Amino acid sequence: MASECGKRNSKAINTVSAIADGLRSRESWKYEAVKKFLEEKCIRHQFEFPCGRWIFDLALIDFRTFVEFDGKYHNSEIQTKKDEEKRIGAEEFGWKVVRVESEESTMLDPSLLYDFLKDNVL
Repeated sequence: MASECGKRNSKAINTVSAIADGLRSRESWKYEAVKKFLEEKCIRHQFEFPCGRWIFDLALIDFRTFVEFDGKYHNSEIQTKKDEEKRIGAEEFGWKVVRVESEESTMLDPSLLYDFLKDNVL
């Protein structure tokens, strides 16, 4: 599905895709409840979605929307600049980014997606 973001540098894309695969395996435990919720709602999605040189936490494919689950470290000035660069990159590929505050190192609750889904799906 990474092709949804177009093709630029195939070597870089392969590297980012490999990293995303590793993250998806390592981080899958925290996405279980969200995954189940999205599957029940028949919402096509992929966690740790590679796009360009970035990896986004969650892609809601039919909405061309990335969801980034932001822990406290996203409040730093340096991370805020990186997040903005990532948002601009997503927009260049025709995707929008929704940022959701979350606790780090915990299973994610599907209610974190409620506001977005309420306005766009439910």
